[in-house]
Amino acid sequence: MKEKTKKFIEEESYICARCGYCDTVCPTYNFNKDRWESVSPRGKLTLLRRGLTVKDPEFLDKLFQCALCGACKEVCQTDIDLTKMWLDLRKGASSDTLDSLVKFNDILNKSHNITDSPGEDRLRWTRRVRDVSQELIKEKADVCYRS
Repeated sequence: MKEKTKKFIEEESYICARCGYCDTVCPTYNFNKDRWESVSPRGKLTLLRRGLTVKDPEFLDKLFQCALCGACKEVCQTDIDLTKMWLDLRKGASSDTLDSLVKFNDILNKSHNITDSPGEDRLRWTRRVRDVSQELIKEKADVCYRS
């Protein structure tokens, strides 16, 4: 990882005010049936401050569960570019992290979601979103986009 990127990540992780606004909008955190703090943006920042890196399987698993939707960045009161941080950290992951990526791919293939939750729980996080038309929530999708 480039020195400039390391410095950015280190500085930004300490700017976090720990307000929790990011947790309220994070679909990965809200979708996680156990609601583990370490899956949330605030939780990942805490792990970074404690010295975990992309070489730590625990941290890497949490990093790759992120949907990169940018909701955390939009509500961040201290203007941390969290999406950029997650992408930079992913880029910094070396070939040593291949096992975590294989595990992540296995989870996607098995449960078709990033949190390894049952299909019937996939829309649970939408109950916390205000002003969502019930017409938008369906049992089956018309189209499924995958990269």
